[in-house]
Amino acid sequence: MYEFIRGILIASSPSKAIVEAGGVGYALEIPLSTFSSLPALGETLLLYVSFLVREDEQRLFGFLSLEERNLFETIRTVSGIGPKTALSLIGHLPRTELERAILQGSASHLTRVPGIGKKIAERLIVELKDKLGKPGQMGSSPLSTTPTSTSDLPSDAISALINLGYPPLAASEAVRKAQEEGGQSLSLPLLITRSLRHV
Repeated sequence: MYEFIRGILIASSPSKAIVEAGGVGYALEIPLSTFSSLPALGETLLLYVSFLVREDEQRLFGFLSLEERNLFETIRTVSGIGPKTALSLIGHLPRTELERAILQGSASHLTRVPGIGKKIAERLIVELKDKLGKPGQMGSSPLSTTPTSTSDLPSDAISALINLGYPPLAASEAVRKAQEEGGQSLSLPLLITRSLRHV
């Protein structure tokens, strides 16, 4: 029904973005990685949308890329996997890394995501391996424990702080301050270390 929403970012949190488009405010649930990449409040934003309709609720989910939105909807086809789990997977693992983990059958890589146990990881691999493409097209390069690009650093650092027990909002703010002080060239370990000074 909805393909995307383009409008002004009115408010945001680690789990939600409120976008005004055509005089209407839309509340979209977002993955954690999207929150760290949102523009400043008052700026124009485009989010690709997944619209979930159930008997007792209607929910909008927003993503910065079409590929992330499509992956979210693909993950939701797995039996027993709801939107919260799908958002957590996309929010904690970069898309290409998540797809490689599934295509290569790396359950241990998937269980690094909070809330993903071994059984769920194995179910994701079994049910999604054929849906994501052929191994020759993706997943040919081995999984790495390091980010694939510097654009993934903020979300990885935020995830690390959350795993240490800090609230998502405090973790995101701490990472933002650490990047302002140290620039964009910080390595992940150094970014996490400096972020811990601000929580």
